Amino acid sequence: MDTGGYEIDFTREYGQVRIQKRIYGRRGYPWDYLVLTSPEYFTEEIDFVRQEWHQARSLATILNLDYQYVAYAEDGMIPQDLAIEGKPAIATYLCGVHEYTTEHIAEMMEIQRETVVKYLARFDPLRRSE
Repeated sequence: MDTGGYEIDFTREYGQVRIQKRIYGRRGYPWDYLVLTSPEYFTEEIDFVRQEWHQARSLATILNLDYQYVAYAEDGMIPQDLAIEGKPAIATYLCGVHEYTTEHIAEMMEIQRETVVKYLARFDPLRRSE
């Protein structure tokens, strides 16, 4: 696989999705997280780039639930059947799909950042089992 000048720091299998932490060039440069779907589970292999770990993990959670939630995402919108799940589902979707930071989500929902992090853990069954 062509890493495009990136060094892969680690790879984690996360359900049916793989997350890689990438560092550009040498250590000390900024990194990001590559969330990869597999054609084995999804219709095609698609790569998503996220700047924060919470965003990458939240996206992996949503992808493991249903790829359609990501494929047809509209800016700022949350699928109704997912929103009915409650605040943890909403926070996870905003973080993973719309790439909001935990700080931004806390501000939007008028709660503490630590509560957002708890919501992300509460909605993700794989995260709770680690």
